[in-house]
Amino acid sequence: MTDDVLVAIETVLSVVEEENARLAAGDIPAATALLPKKEAALAGLSRLTPTCERADGPGDACCTVDVSDAVTRLNATLDRNKELLQQAMTIQNYVVRLLSDAALATPHSAHYGQSGSYMTNSRVSARAFTSNA
Repeated sequence: MTDDVLVAIETVLSVVEEENARLAAGDIPAATALLPKKEAALAGLSRLTPTCERADGPGDACCTVDVSDAVTRLNATLDRNKELLQQAMTIQNYVVRLLSDAALATPHSAHYGQSGSYMTNSRVSARAFTSNA
């Protein structure tokens, strides 16, 4: 059973580390493409039901050192993944807000009148564009 757990944890680690690298590089489409692979790896891990077999001695661990180390690495990698996903969502929200603000903004083009002063769009006439030369 320990080998199955280690294989499942290593599979999840591999996918999440790859996703973290893509997110850190800013390659959101490539990170998103890994989602089915990540879901499958996590599903494989969740299907396992490891049994805890304690040794006779006091203070002995429930699982092997290899499993304990793998779980520690998995937790650290998942914490980093959470941070990177949060950063990506924050950036995405910022870009969407910029685009929506730009789309909703009214154009503020200033035009010069005959006297050289600025005229608003509603007051611009054809005479402002004629030349007296």
